[in-house]
Amino acid sequence: MKVTVHTEWNEQGGRMAVELGAIAIMIDVIRTSSTMTALLHRKAKKIIPVRNKEEAFSLKPSNPNSLLVGEIGGKKIEGFDFGNSPTEIMNANFQDKTIIMSTTNGTRVLNAAKGSSAIFVGTIANAIAVAQSAFEFASEHNVIDIILIPAGILSGHAYEDWIGAGCIAKTFLDLGYTLSKNTKEAYKDFLKIEGNLYEHIKDTRSASIVKSLGYSEDVLFCCQYSILDEVPVAYKTDLVLEPYHPRISRA
Repeated sequence: MKVTVHTEWNEQGGRMAVELGAIAIMIDVIRTSSTMTALLHRKAKKIIPVRNKEEAFSLKPSNPNSLLVGEIGGKKIEGFDFGNSPTEIMNANFQDKTIIMSTTNGTRVLNAAKGSSAIFVGTIANAIAVAQSAFEFASEHNVIDIILIPAGILSGHAYEDWIGAGCIAKTFLDLGYTLSKNTKEAYKDFLKIEGNLYEHIKDTRSASIVKSLGYSEDVLFCCQYSILDEVPVAYKTDLVLEPYHPRISRA
């Protein structure tokens, strides 16, 4: 079975995944994808991504064991329990908690992909694991298209998300999948900086905003290659992210 890995930016990528019945992999390196992956690493039960803070507050009463996580413009939302900081998440315990999450870009793009074959959350920190998980799902469900979706920013593209796509594409190539033209370009750009991701990402617009708010450690965390095995995934129209449980050994 020939499987092609495409790359398409932000909400357009989400719509493409729905139209093709493809697997979507949303990539928001700084910081939504990294925070979501960290939440599962710290034993959160599930994550409900919503479009805005109003939707998050409205869901809270019907989810009494839930915590609100998110940001607007990089800043923790007033009334939320945590901001969108993976390093803060890594220092807390979320055992069996439901997370209701709203961020500026990542959760918006996830909602655009609602209805695709499956929605995975990928980033540099779980690059190998998310590719292996999507590979297994595609094989089991005869899915022939995978869409890497760099979330970007509201006003355009984000370099770190493009690199994240290339980072994930590397494992897909190793697994024998075909890369589209865009995906090959992202992969080549990743290879150019593979040995020093942080130095090439630390001064991007997203990284600069995060550092200006006092979260320099988040940028470093988000640039670490495949340090986590957790992979958030949602299926079909049910946009609730839970840990993917692989049948293929990652050893």
